[in-house]
Amino acid sequence: MEDWRITNQHQYLDGATLVWDHYSTDDAWDHDHCELCWAKFPEDESAGYRTRDSRHWICKRCFEDFKEDFSWTVAENGQPAKNNHLEN
Repeated sequence: MEDWRITNQHQYLDGATLVWDHYSTDDAWDHDHCELCWAKFPEDESAGYRTRDSRHWICKRCFEDFKEDFSWTVAENGQPAKNNHLEN
């Protein structure tokens, strides 16, 4: 599938398990972007899909557009988001 939103995300998002969550800010980080379209959380999107480590966020539209291409699964009972971008 050719789409302007796809760059190298397959390298780190293929087969990922995602969690639907409401985005919240903390003292260390005040926003994130959708990994595909760069919509801004929480300004453009208040909720979306995140990886379990909360490093990568995907807006609802991009999730719907690419869920099959990336073979994503959604966790049924996700943990609350921790926007700790300092951990490696």
